[in-house]
Amino acid sequence: MLVDAPAFPNMASKKTTLPWKIAPKSPELIEVGHADYGVIEIPKLGALKVNEAVFIQQETKDCPSVQRIASDLAFAIEKQEGLNRDEALAALFRQGEGEGVDSRFFRYLIDFQERIAATTPVRNTVLATAMLRRIMGEEWTVQQTGDEIPVKLVNDLAEFCSKEMNGWVETEAEPESEESVVEQVKND
Repeated sequence: MLVDAPAFPNMASKKTTLPWKIAPKSPELIEVGHADYGVIEIPKLGALKVNEAVFIQQETKDCPSVQRIASDLAFAIEKQEGLNRDEALAALFRQGEGEGVDSRFFRYLIDFQERIAATTPVRNTVLATAMLRRIMGEEWTVQQTGDEIPVKLVNDLAEFCSKEMNGWVETEAEPESEESVVEQVKND
């Protein structure tokens, strides 16, 4: 049995017929933003589309992850302070938690925070662009997002995108354990 797939706003003229046994439901439209800086409706799919994931990966390939930044700093601590990598990571994350600040590691913590702060706007702009491309079409660019969308709306769109990436799984807002971050960095 052939069933028409629901059309997304930017795909109205590209309606596709697939051999669905059970057709997906029409996506719920979610309002993203605030009246002070603008509200946009975006279809909630519960996941990224393949082209969105590829776009994000391509556009952020030169934007280091938190794990990469932590790994680089752990390497620097290892070389300059004479600690092994695990001890260096543990020291770095203990400083971030405010557990008895050791002056030897304070500069690394500041560097870590500065690097994260420098990458966040870039990453958020790419994530927001991926969501805007969902409703505006593939022609929408990162440059347009940066030029035309208020920063607060970019951040809200990035948060929406992150939820789509994670399948809208609600997680406790507890920080990652030191062991899990150390393990991620070891595998990086």
